[in-house]
Amino acid sequence: MGNMGGKTFLCFGEILWDCLPRGLFLGGAPLNVGFHINQFNGFTGFIVSSIGDDFLGKEVIRRMNSFTLPTKGIHTNKDKPTGAVLVELNSAGSAGYEFLADCAWDSIHTQKEHLPHPQHVSGIIFGTLAFRSDQNYHYFHKLIEYYEGAPLYFDINFREPFVNYQLTDELCKKADLIKLNHEELAMVLNRELSENPDLIGEWAAEFSKKCGDKDVVVTAGDLGAGVYEKKISKWHFEKSQSIKVVDTVGAGDSFLASFIVNKEIGASYEDCLKKACRMGEYVATKDGATPIHPEFVST
Repeated sequence: MGNMGGKTFLCFGEILWDCLPRGLFLGGAPLNVGFHINQFNGFTGFIVSSIGDDFLGKEVIRRMNSFTLPTKGIHTNKDKPTGAVLVELNSAGSAGYEFLADCAWDSIHTQKEHLPHPQHVSGIIFGTLAFRSDQNYHYFHKLIEYYEGAPLYFDINFREPFVNYQLTDELCKKADLIKLNHEELAMVLNRELSENPDLIGEWAAEFSKKCGDKDVVVTAGDLGAGVYEKKISKWHFEKSQSIKVVDTVGAGDSFLASFIVNKEIGASYEDCLKKACRMGEYVATKDGATPIHPEFVST
């Protein structure tokens, strides 16, 4: 399990309850990514977010404690409720989302004394959704200033109606590595969706350039996933293995956690990709976003 002596990754953004037809699951992309990072030996996922002073907020802390996830970065907001999202699953297990408005996570302001010291932080992971509020936008900029020099990992998660291309573009230019899915890649480049991995690779290279030469990771559902490695201008693609999908909630988050951890320990991008694909596939075969890793996945 994670420990503060190893490598710590800050995960900034929403904490919310995924309300699925068969139960309430703790989620929000930053929490999911942090949870999965925390399952790797010597790695800590440190969530920076906000909950309400309510039953669901207290339950967030209780669950995080049971996952041995640090809770110091969670600020309690007296005026706003803990976040929730209604998740509708289609017959293939793919998710559609409807978010509660104006939740605690829309105004994150964890105080500096509750954050890890900059020398202990190996990177900051953030997504698009948290920026639906101006307050978070300003807080985030203070956060990255405090952790100046820490690598920034940007996970593009477009959730209608919170899609802001101009802001996404601005955040991409700040990031060191960008992850998105092939549908989002088609959207940001204004193309028709493609299921051709080679073409997706060309788009990833084009997008990398547009963002100021960044590494770009693209998940492509049951096709697999790829990464454009800017240093050698190369597209690596890993085909997915056939699995029985239960629900895709959190699969992309676990993929990202695995990719980042393996990159941090010095694995090649091809290896990072393989391991991340297996991780995402495993999570898609389980209920909810936060199943405990079996040994074979997290080593």
